Amino acid sequence: MMKRTLGFFMVFLMLSLAVSAEDLYMEPDEVYDLGVIVISNDQWKNVETIRSEEIRKGNLNDFQDLLSMVPGVNFSIGTKGEVSIFIRGLDKSKIKVIIDGVPVNDAYYDTTDTGMIPVHNIEKIEIYKGINAVSFGSNALGGVINIVTKRDPEGLTFNLQKGTFADRFSAEMTMGFGYFFASGSFNSVYSNGFKFGGKESENDMAFEDLLPGEDVLPNSSSVKNDLMLKTGFLFSAFDSIVFTMNLMNNKRDLPYHIYATKSETASRMFRDPRYWRFPVWDQDVFSLALNKLFMDRTKLTVTTAHLKIYNQLDMYIDREFTELGETDIFDDYVNSLNVIVEDVSWLNLKLGYIFEEKYHKKTADMFAYDDYEEEEFTSVFHNLFLMAEKTISFLTLNAQISSNKFIYDVSEWSDLNYYMKASGRFMGTLLAQVQYGHKTQFPALNRLADSFSAALEPEKSNEADISVTFNKGGLGLKLSYFANDVFDLIHRDDKSLPYYNIGKVAFSGFEAAVNWQFRIFSAGLSYEAIKGVNESEEGTYGSYMTDMPYIPVSKLGLRLGVKLFGMADLTYELYLAGKSYEYISDERIEVPSYSLSNVNINVDLAPVRVFMRINNLLDAFYYTEYGYPQPGREVVFGLEFAK
Repeated sequence: MMKRTLGFFMVFLMLSLAVSAEDLYMEPDEVYDLGVIVISNDQWKNVETIRSEEIRKGNLNDFQDLLSMVPGVNFSIGTKGEVSIFIRGLDKSKIKVIIDGVPVNDAYYDTTDTGMIPVHNIEKIEIYKGINAVSFGSNALGGVINIVTKRDPEGLTFNLQKGTFADRFSAEMTMGFGYFFASGSFNSVYSNGFKFGGKESENDMAFEDLLPGEDVLPNSSSVKNDLMLKTGFLFSAFDSIVFTMNLMNNKRDLPYHIYATKSETASRMFRDPRYWRFPVWDQDVFSLALNKLFMDRTKLTVTTAHLKIYNQLDMYIDREFTELGETDIFDDYVNSLNVIVEDVSWLNLKLGYIFEEKYHKKTADMFAYDDYEEEEFTSVFHNLFLMAEKTISFLTLNAQISSNKFIYDVSEWSDLNYYMKASGRFMGTLLAQVQYGHKTQFPALNRLADSFSAALEPEKSNEADISVTFNKGGLGLKLSYFANDVFDLIHRDDKSLPYYNIGKVAFSGFEAAVNWQFRIFSAGLSYEAIKGVNESEEGTYGSYMTDMPYIPVSKLGLRLGVKLFGMADLTYELYLAGKSYEYISDERIEVPSYSLSNVNINVDLAPVRVFMRINNLLDAFYYTEYGYPQPGREVVFGLEFAK
């Protein structure tokens, strides 16, 4: 498959040589709004960007909803009720999430619960797919989600929402005095639970049989609060010193597992009824960022941060939550330093150093089971990278190289990562890009903590990506094909078994996004088709996996909009998720496809905006591959004041 992809690479490279110098030029901030996503043509990056106006008028309140229609990005609910993200088939443990230059992946699992991330006060979200994110360091084999919060000179915004299942409030304020500025935002979400979508499930389990006499799904309530304070000095467009404090707090209950009655053994905990509550799920981030411009061409960026995650899990052994069986408490810390020097003279250069120190401590007070001792684990990661970019008459070339050093106790590995991109424009409307690279992913702490998994090798990935972007008038289009071979992919057949490396897993897929704008009408369409195959015939008790689990075979998003009377927007959204697969013991289970319809209405009466959103309009039944049911129809009314 990689040989075929390299052939495509050479074809696109030859096509790129045909462009002229004037056709190659583009403004770095030029963007194409494709309705469901925004394609950015920044020559430094090949990313897909969601900007603040889309977030604001989309009236979406969950981070996963913002990215759900981006081709190649999929979400699910994990075994602890956390939001799990997949990019091009690779799971959340291989995807790095960054907020204002600070990585927020936890220390133990190397994952991020994106359900904790607020959607207000965000300037833009950049999605890097695959290994084109070499310069972001560790935990980025599958890609990077880079979140940039707002830093306006001044402003005041309030947003209040009343929903069928949840009430939401957010406020943002920014003020400036000369060079000094201060800004803050507060977000709060309260839900007393949600109704189960539809009446009949795909496994013929009736809603009334699962929850007799209940109007709201038991143990599905949640509370989420987020406070962000940002202050510092803005001496110029680039020169600045900024201190940020971001405090996130969650309290959440985990709904019953609809497969609970199918549990065969007590050892398969995620197949047993889970009466779990998370009374505390906190994440605190403190960071300091320095930006300095020298001689109008050399930029220095230094970011240092401290991340703390405190997570308490209470596990009951009865449905009435009267007998506590176990309490787990996790303390995770991540200290990071990021130094980047960028020179934008004849040859655009970036030289950077990334340092991350991760510490995990777990205490467990066991009531119904035997006691066990505290756990403590530490790892250190170093990354040094160099990136160069040059436009030569008609062609733009980008090359990156980085070296990693990972230390866990006495174990140490190093590997060289690289990335190459060639791009060129035809007739000012067509951009062709070809990418190829190699990257390493080191095992997460929880995997190395298993004494049976001490011999784990780092995961390695070779990926090629070919894309074409077209924009003319009111029409925008992007087509992409990628092929990714992952070697030594870390896998585990069962929670009671150790992790091990799979020789080779091949992912490939096609992604498309198109937008059409004509007067008061607009339409956006996104589509993806992905395939993941274990080519080394390992995994799931030694049997051959014809499909990697949890990856929808296809996904389609449609958005139709119309502007009424110059001040109102009406939008219809359709989301179709294809079937996916799961493996229980040696049994292959097909998770059925589903569709969701949403309606969104905005009426702008500046400085006031009123809106209504209906999620899951047809009250469709659907659940994740782990079997946790998802909310049914929800109606949300809202009012926003911005000045």
